[in-house]
Amino acid sequence: MVRSQLRAYHTHSSTFRSKGAYGGNNNPIYPYRMAQRREPALATKPSAPEEHLYGTPVFGEALKYLPLRELMMVIRTHKKWHQLGIIPLMITKLEAPILIDLFNPEGLTAFLNWPYISYVRSLMAIEGEASNMKLEPLLAILSHVPKLQSLALQGMLDTEDQTRLVTEDQTRLAMGLSHLTQLHSLIFEAGPINNEGVIALAKYLSSFPHLRVLNLIEIGLENTGLIALANGLPLISKLEVLKLADNLFDDQGLESLAANLSWVPRLEVLDLTNDDNVTEDGITALSHNLNHVPRLRSLNLDSVVLGNQGTIKLSSNLHYISGLLELGMNFATFGPDGYRALVRNLSHVPKLRELRLRGNNLNELGFGIMISALEHLPDLEVLDFEDNELNDQDICLLSGILLKVPKLRELNLWGNKIGDDGATCLINHMKDVPNLITLHVSMNPIGYHARTKLRKLILAREAMLSQSQ
Repeated sequence: MVRSQLRAYHTHSSTFRSKGAYGGNNNPIYPYRMAQRREPALATKPSAPEEHLYGTPVFGEALKYLPLRELMMVIRTHKKWHQLGIIPLMITKLEAPILIDLFNPEGLTAFLNWPYISYVRSLMAIEGEASNMKLEPLLAILSHVPKLQSLALQGMLDTEDQTRLVTEDQTRLAMGLSHLTQLHSLIFEAGPINNEGVIALAKYLSSFPHLRVLNLIEIGLENTGLIALANGLPLISKLEVLKLADNLFDDQGLESLAANLSWVPRLEVLDLTNDDNVTEDGITALSHNLNHVPRLRSLNLDSVVLGNQGTIKLSSNLHYISGLLELGMNFATFGPDGYRALVRNLSHVPKLRELRLRGNNLNELGFGIMISALEHLPDLEVLDFEDNELNDQDICLLSGILLKVPKLRELNLWGNKIGDDGATCLINHMKDVPNLITLHVSMNPIGYHARTKLRKLILAREAMLSQSQ
């Protein structure tokens, strides 16, 4: 499934988000006016009429009135921007992402002629089918942005035949990227390249010594591509985020990646969500190498066939990543022995904030022993027990230890077998989790009155928290 651009943008722009550039006012001129008040020197510059900001005859024309280093404004999408094919999401000191339309030659030409193009730090392409994308304008743009730090080419997967760029063009794209030596973030999620493109890109990894984020979600990555990437990890040793979800590699590819993890000791995020291609053999290899990534904060193994042995090996090595904050094991198909090993070793990751165990039939495996493990995770904020056949007795046990997880803000119990008794237990213990504002109980046989009471409690809490903020 192709993820939305907005989510992908927020994923690789945490630094940008932290600046709070949107402020608390939706007026696009507001940040600019605030900048004028903060910096008197701005007021001495020739001012542009506000209407000029919406009717730019040439890309960036309105921007010439402001000093580059003090630029603080948001420009709304306007039909004339659409006509040019260039839609800036936001420009903050000319380092914020600019959305470009790779399917509009006229707009790309306008962008290439923009006098400030060399200052651009971040680019994101508009979604579209890669088979219709023109490579030449993109390569021309890449040659004009030597200081580019973030590039996102995602959402270009043809919905019908999964068409991407032909192999020759993927090789040319990889060569064009090799000139971006300042690159920190490279995102190809559901993008224009596939396994062949990754093999080509791996040959130029030495050009990206500062790379910290590499997103290759849903690009058809196979074993050969992952092996080529794994062998190139020594060249990108500063890597912090590696996302490989929804691809085609199996244990062979993962074993090669695991064997090379020692080259990326700063790794903090590893996403291996897979469609049953990876099994316990690959997870065993990964587990044996967790000691090389002690900074790991997020590990996603959704839909991986962990099995008994894979879960046992992984669990016994959790102490190497004791700072783990997020653990995803939805539909992980671990057996009874593996489940017990996981429960015993969760105490080795005491800082855990998110635990996702959706679709693992925890009722049959024994939900009671999981309850005892949760008592050792006081920082938990998100718990996902969706589709686990949990009944009233299980939920009453869970409710009884909510006091041990006072920071909990989201609890997912969707699609279980919870009735009124379980709902009543939750209602009686809601006071133990004052931050809980998201509670999913749909697709449970809860009666109208109990469900209504739960909903009112959550709504009242949301209102109270919003007032306190």
